[in-house]
Amino acid sequence: MPFAGGILVTDGDVVLGAVGASGAHAREDEQAVLAAVAQWRAQRPR
Repeated sequence: MPFAGGILVTDGDVVLGAVGASGAHAREDEQAVLAAVAQWRAQRPR
């Protein structure tokens, strides 16, 4: 069964964008994207 290697980036109910990765297994791609977005959120000014 196909599994997307990406996520939606949201701020509450607002969709800011989508991020995807390619190159490994889809679940590994998704984990890489989740880690990157978590770091971005931690450093993002509010």
